[in-house]
Amino acid sequence: MKHANIEQEYRDSFAKIASRASGMSVDKVAAFVKRDLESDGSFSLDVIAYGRQVTERKSTESQADYRITLNSLERFAGGPLDISAVTARLLGE
Repeated sequence: MKHANIEQEYRDSFAKIASRASGMSVDKVAAFVKRDLESDGSFSLDVIAYGRQVTERKSTESQADYRITLNSLERFAGGPLDISAVTARLLGE
């Protein structure tokens, strides 16, 4: 699933359960949002692309640090990095 603005997609999905979310665990909220956003039975999120979207909203002073980190992560991963590939093992490498 590729979206121009994944954060807005998440916000829209969360808005559907916002009044009930305070009584839900984080896992239940995440499961709801995941189910809501899945269109073909699979979920994917390019962590690097999402990080670049977030970076644009950071202060000018901190944007360079975020870009350096994302560029390094992208080089390490060899390209786009799907959220499902982010594991404890990967982070330990």
